[in-house]
This record gives sequence, structure tokens and C-alpha cells, in this order.
Amino acid sequence: MKKLFFLFTFLGISQLLCAQKSIVGFENSLKTSTSKIKDVIPIINENTDDVALFFADAKNVYGYLFDAKFELQHKLSSPEKRRKYKVLIGSSILKNGSYRIFLTNKGHTRFSSMTLSFDKKEQPQLTEFNLQDANERFIQTVIYKNRFYLISAAKRAPEKKIYSEGIYVYTFNQEGVPKRNHIDTNHFIILDKKGNAASPAKLMAPYANSIQKIEDNVPNAIEVAAGDRKMYTQDHKVIFSFDHNKEHVQFLEIDLNTLKATKKSFAKPMTGTEKSRKKTNSYLNGDRVFMVAATKENFTFQVTNYQTDSLIKEYSITRNDTIKFKNTPIIQEGGVYDNLRELESSKKFLRKITAQKIGVSAIKVDGIYHVTLGGYVEQRGGGGMMMPMGGFGGIPIGSFGNFNLFFNPTMFAYNSFSNTKSTRIECLFDDDFDHLGGDVPENVFDKIDAFLPDDIGEGETIFSYKDYYILLDRVSNSNTFALRKFKE
Repeated sequence: MKKLFFLFTFLGISQLLCAQKSIVGFENSLKTSTSKIKDVIPIINENTDDVALFFADAKNVYGYLFDAKFELQHKLSSPEKRRKYKVLIGSSILKNGSYRIFLTNKGHTRFSSMTLSFDKKEQPQLTEFNLQDANERFIQTVIYKNRFYLISAAKRAPEKKIYSEGIYVYTFNQEGVPKRNHIDTNHFIILDKKGNAASPAKLMAPYANSIQKIEDNVPNAIEVAAGDRKMYTQDHKVIFSFDHNKEHVQFLEIDLNTLKATKKSFAKPMTGTEKSRKKTNSYLNGDRVFMVAATKENFTFQVTNYQTDSLIKEYSITRNDTIKFKNTPIIQEGGVYDNLRELESSKKFLRKITAQKIGVSAIKVDGIYHVTLGGYVEQRGGGGMMMPMGGFGGIPIGSFGNFNLFFNPTMFAYNSFSNTKSTRIECLFDDDFDHLGGDVPENVFDKIDAFLPDDIGEGETIFSYKDYYILLDRVSNSNTFALRKFKE
């Protein structure tokens, strides 16, 4: 028995060591105060693969610049001058090698940028700016080729004779001066929830500050995927999806190179089913659109080609059928009485997910698609339902840093997994979406969870880099940190 115990212990430790690789360790030697680290800002140079890490406490910012081999090149320490600007929304890298960090206030009504340079001769500079029109609402941000883009929308104000309605992308020059670029969407019609024609801006502006940014092929829990408005980033494209209409999923695509927009629309499964009984949603991964529709009696999962609108595969069941395309039991996680339990029948699965917010998410690893299908509901002690204040899709953003909603979608996705309260199945498919047997492998967030003894703490974060993920891990509440590599 002792030999078996030591064998299993050794195997467990070996698996953890294989799951992660230590890249480099370093000390935050510039920090001498005892104040807590509030934010960790990782910035990757897309041209050189350099990684800049900025730690911000209540008074100062401490920066460490690593090259592509993770050798420390420079350090900086500067006074923290954000003042009323508390929410990090993005960054850019200037031609002279300086870094510009963009921030907003809690109401997302005023904005600023702060430059930080590893050249000791340059002092931090704070530049303030506002959106051009008082009717505009801040939507989301994008970083592409080391440049920062701010997206806003304005809908018509009926009480005003003069108004500015539309979608805008703000670009910034080397001095941080904004330029507002109008995205022409006047000829696009987006169907609203009732099927009436509406402008994209009208359907985006009311959802300011709550449209989640999704990086391509990053794991996302049902809580994130179940949102009816999402923004995907794919290289030079920004793609907004609208899922509020139960008959169609609609996409608005903005090309950051040309600042031109295009629109796509796809018919959802189970068209014609009574709308009051049907729950639907979609998810975009690469050039594949994943769609799901369900009632208490029926369920359909469909995969469509985003470029050609051609159906690739469809799976359907009734409440009395066995779900033959699942690779896990029907999992209910995060309930009031049971943290994790299994449901026995398709009937219970359909009843649960149609009483919840339904969703589908997908990632592709080594040629295999890992698809999650299900739904979630907000809960509180005693079994009552509630909608957390200040949250996104039922997730209390404030509990793990609302700046991740805009700046670090990888960290937001990781936290959504850690806070999951869902009913779901996990499925594996090949490139043609034929079902594959076998156990569902751990995703990268599972591997990080297995390595971390506790939740992400002060001064720690997770970010994507090249084709893997990096955990910035703090060693025993000290000023010493390690960068650790994790792969899918």
C-alpha cells in the first residue's frame, strides 16, 4: 500500500510538472512599499515577441521588459498617475519603443492614456480625451499590430433634431491624439428580437461596456458563450455577433485594415418552432459557426461554414433519446446543494438548459474540436435566483477585476471557468464533425487549476503568448515571480 501511495503521488506530481514549464523567475526588485499590487498589465510586442510586464500598486508602476528569449532587458519605476481613471482598456507600443496604456473611469465616460518608457530620460505623460459625441457609448477595444482601437456606438436620440447615429472606431497617433472613424453601416439591417429592422448601432449602444471580447480558439465557459451579443477578434477582423433573434444569428464584421464593414446572417436550427418555447445561441471559432436550439422536447446542434453558409453537420435529439454524440455525462456544476453532480436523462438536460441561458462554445486542438453545449443560471443561497449587480452574463465582474473584460480576455475566460454554474455536456468531433469517442482531455485552464493551490492572487495573471499560455505566478506572497508555460 505504501508503494502504491508513493507511486500515485509521483505520477500526480509528474503530470503537473509535464503540464507546465517554468520559463523564467525574477524579483519585483523596484517595489519597496507594502501596498498591494492592484493590476498586472502584460503587453506583447507583435513585431518582436518582447513581453513587458507592468505592476501597478496604489502609488507606482513597476515595469520589466523581457525579450523573446525571456531575458530581462530593462526595468522602470514611475509614479502612478491614473487618478480618477481606474479601468484598464488597452495598450499600444510606439515607434520609439515607449508603451501607451489606455484607461477609463468607472462610468466609461472619460478616457486617458499614459506613456511609459524604459528610457530613463522620459517621464510618464498623461493625456486625457473624450468621445466626440455626447450621445456615444463606449463598446469595446482591440489591439492589433501593436495599435490600440476603441469602438463606440451612438443610437438616435429622439428628443434631438441633430444627432450622430452610427458605429465608430477611434485610432490614435504617436502622440495619443484620437481620430474618430465612422464605420458605414447605413445599408445594413439587423433584425431585432421581434424580427423588426434595426440599425447595428441601435442594437449595440444600449449594451455598452458589457459585450464580451472573445479571442479566437481560447476556452470559454458557458457563462461567457451564452451572451446574446459577443465580439470576436480574428487577426485584422473584429466580428460582432447578435443572437437576440431566435431565427437568425447576425454578424457585423469590421476590417481594421480598411475600416470597412460587412454583414452576414445565418438561419438558426429549428426554424418555425414557437419562439416563446425555444432557446437559441451561437459561437464562432475560426470559420465555423456553432449553433444550438432547444425546447423541453427537442434539441439541435448545427455547424455551418462562416464563409459559404453551407451546413457541415447537424445533430438532433428528442427528450426520450440518448445523446450519442456526448463524451461526458450530463454535468450539473455549481448548484446550491451539490457542487458537481450528474443528470440521468436527456429529458432533465433539456428541462435544465431551457430554464437557463443556453450556449455553445468550441476550441480546436490538434485537429479535434472540443465543443461544450449547455446552459447556466444565476443562483444564491437558499435556491433563489438573482442577477448579480455589475456583472457580465451573470458573472460578478468586480470579483476578479473588470479591466479583464476589455484588456485581457484570456484572464476573463479563465475566471469564467473558475466561477461556472452550468448544466452541460462535452463533445469531441473531427474536422468533418463526425463524433469521436474517448475521454475529453483537460483544457489549458484545467491544467493551470491543477497546478495552482489557490485562486489567482495579488500580482498574478494569465495571458496568451504565441501558441501557448503564460501564468505569472507569485511565489509565497513575496516579491518574487515566475513565468510558467502551459499548452493545450
